[in-house]
Amino acid sequence: MTEQEIRSRQPGPELDRLIAETFYNARPCAIEGREGMFVIIGDFGPNDVRPFSGGWYDMRSTEEKAWESIPKYSTNISVAMEVAEKLQAIEELNGKKVRLMVKITILRGRYQVAVIDYLNEVSLSEVITESGPEALTKAALLALRGGNRGEPTQGMPALWLR
Repeated sequence: MTEQEIRSRQPGPELDRLIAETFYNARPCAIEGREGMFVIIGDFGPNDVRPFSGGWYDMRSTEEKAWESIPKYSTNISVAMEVAEKLQAIEELNGKKVRLMVKITILRGRYQVAVIDYLNEVSLSEVITESGPEALTKAALLALRGGNRGEPTQGMPALWLR
């Protein structure tokens, strides 16, 4: 996905899905023994695979409806901050050691979010919008693809492959 495609995405289900797929390896999964029922699963650390929203009650009749149960990263600041925490836990990006910091500035009703690699002294992304969650999610995606004008990363950072 290009920088322009990320920047032009509107907050909402499509951007939320992109975040869930990128940061949590989210994907639809059919439920064994429940034909035609789906949940969204992803990689969440030591417990590895578990459904979003804490339980199997989020079963949906189609894959598309299952995506409705994912957190609203691009419109809810609480869950958007989880993405910032994921970013700051990354130790390597594109084969290079990094120390990422998420800087959020609010000025005159606009949110500026910058993702900075302070180990290598480089800014990976910067987004300014009227919505904090939107700015944070877009800056996160831009940072993972290599920055504002960078190359896409080669696969997911090792943090999410454990």
